[in-house]
Order: sequence, then structure tokens, then C-alpha cells
Amino acid sequence: MGRIARRHVGQRRRTSRDRARLELQPDHGRGDVLGAHLDADRQRGLRPGPAVEPVTVRDLANHRATLLQGPRFVGTGPQVADQMADWFQTGACDGFVLAATHLPGAFEDVVRMVVPELQRRGLFRTEYRSATLRGHLGLPRPANARVAHA
Repeated sequence: MGRIARRHVGQRRRTSRDRARLELQPDHGRGDVLGAHLDADRQRGLRPGPAVEPVTVRDLANHRATLLQGPRFVGTGPQVADQMADWFQTGACDGFVLAATHLPGAFEDVVRMVVPELQRRGLFRTEYRSATLRGHLGLPRPANARVAHA
């Protein structure tokens, strides 16, 4: 089993143990667990219902679980690159939005183990085409307003 897969399995086991330890019963943890240190907009974004309902541990666990739904690529760097390449080359997608399946280190693992493999296959850039966002997007440079009006 590859390092990424081992880390993923370990995270799943820890999460299962934590949930079991909390015994997420409907009446468990009825206090508002968001705390007063978060700004109001962020609190509203995490609340599953009207703002007057307290958020329970169960609510947060369910919210987190829905964020991670969808396909996951698991394996060594080359195995994950194989899966991503297959999806991309068969037209199943035109890019990827990555979410961390474990912390810390999920994105570092991708950069260190998957990106070099995708670069080797010519599926990920090895350098930028331009030094500006405008250049990356292929947009023309606008005329200098001071020179145009002079």
C-alpha cells in the first residue's frame, strides 16, 4: 500500500474512533460549538438551518462529510497520476479541484508525488508561459491610457 493510501486509511480509522468516542446521539452536544471567535458570515455558512439553531458536533461532522463526497484518487504518486490521466484523456473532465483528504500534508503529497509524474507525461506544465495573470489567461495588454490621450 502506498504512502498516500496508508495515510488515508489512518485518517479514516482516527475519524471513526473519534466519532465512536463522541457517541453522536441526537441529544449529545446540544451547545453551540462554533464559539464567539468566528465572524458572523462564517457562522452562517456552517449552520445547516436557521441562524437560531445551535450547531452540534453531529451537524459539523455531517457538514464535513458532505464536503468530501465524490471520487477520490488513492494510491502511490504514479497510481494517482494514472487515474487522473485516464479521466482527463478520456474526456471525463477538463481539470481537477482538489480537496484535502487528510491534514497535514495532503497538498504537499500531491505536489511532491503526483505533479512530477503528470509533468513527466506532459499533462501538467513545467513552467509558466507568462509572468502575469493577464498573460496566463492569454489576454492582450491594454494600451497605455496616458500615451493614448497625449
